Amino acid sequence: MDKEITIRHKKIPKDYKNRDSKGKPNVYYGLAYYLEKLAVIDNRLYGKQHLHTCVHEIMHLQNPDWSENKVTRMARQMTNLLWELEYRRVDNRTKQESY
Repeated sequence: MDKEITIRHKKIPKDYKNRDSKGKPNVYYGLAYYLEKLAVIDNRLYGKQHLHTCVHEIMHLQNPDWSENKVTRMARQMTNLLWELEYRRVDNRTKQESY
């Protein structure tokens, strides 16, 4: 049986070692660790960006042979579909609870 995917939330810092074409640090909203079947999602995200990042990282874990472009394209389609179906994340925690 395949290992279940786990999603954790935490602050993901900017990647100062790897920079984009303009010299700015790369910003990641999520990370996928295939061997651990773990997706880490930046805990500062909310709304549609949070949904997209969860879907994106899960697609990486389910389809490790897909290119980044394909994952992004498919995650965008799935996110838009779920959003149109009015999927929303509801936070039912009390003020005392935290991640």
